[in-house]
Amino acid sequence: MSSMAKTLSSSYTVFTGILPWIIRQKGHSCLPIKASLSSGGSLDRISSNFFCCSSGDKPSSCFLISLINSCVTAMNKGSFLNVKKLSLYMAKCSIIIPAYNEENYIEKCLEMFDDSVETIVVANGCTDKTAEVAKKYATKVVEIKEKGVSKARNEGARLSESDFLIFLDADIILTKDNLEKILSSGNEVGTCYAIPDVDKFLPKMLMKLKKPFQRIGWSSGLIFCKKEIYEKVNGFDESLAFGEDGKFLRTAKKHGKFGVVDAYVVNSMRRFEKSGYLKWILFWIKNSFKKNKSYYEVVR
Repeated sequence: MSSMAKTLSSSYTVFTGILPWIIRQKGHSCLPIKASLSSGGSLDRISSNFFCCSSGDKPSSCFLISLINSCVTAMNKGSFLNVKKLSLYMAKCSIIIPAYNEENYIEKCLEMFDDSVETIVVANGCTDKTAEVAKKYATKVVEIKEKGVSKARNEGARLSESDFLIFLDADIILTKDNLEKILSSGNEVGTCYAIPDVDKFLPKMLMKLKKPFQRIGWSSGLIFCKKEIYEKVNGFDESLAFGEDGKFLRTAKKHGKFGVVDAYVVNSMRRFEKSGYLKWILFWIKNSFKKNKSYYEVVR
């Protein structure tokens, strides 16, 4: 790469990196967009963050945006730095969280997310303050009288405004970096791995032993899919009280690219800790091979 190209590349990266900060200091409302510039010749790749002005922004900040976009357009046409291709995309998703009496856990789950994602909490049959706590953080909170995790997930999907859905249990923690791994994986349906929320040998070993089975449809408490795939399989089976997540994954993977992403959620081990690991392992094995209409023991 020539010295001029290096200088332009460095200046471009620094400028687009500090531009969002400048705009935020002025109090403008912006939408995060990830931009990726792929080029040929001497310039291999540039990656930066762009911010698009919303209506009502001052002309000065919009002029800066226009200037950047003009430069990008010129680069895309190959008029300088020999850039061949420009792709802009917004990583938007809806995180759907079914919650039954989860007032003690829902806050930790929701506080991981910012306004760049849509969070939908469906409080199903709750008798505690789950909905009240969720309203402090979630984009949408809906309360329904009926119990049932499948019904809650389906209701959340119906309310979602995104083309990419992530179904997350209320007692699970998904960090921002692991969310980004899922969104950038290229998979259309799938799950990820899990680690326990307790630092003990047995739960750690249990999570490791579970990994091979996730390839055939076991979930980690997190399931993701494109909305069109969700609609093709008619959502989650509301007649099932257990194993509905596995059935959904096994059916949905026939309609899109399936993958177990190398990302991790933190699983609550409260049921195992309170009722015993052997009991829950046997429960899993027993109910994985039959249609179970009775709900498992609630541990809060």
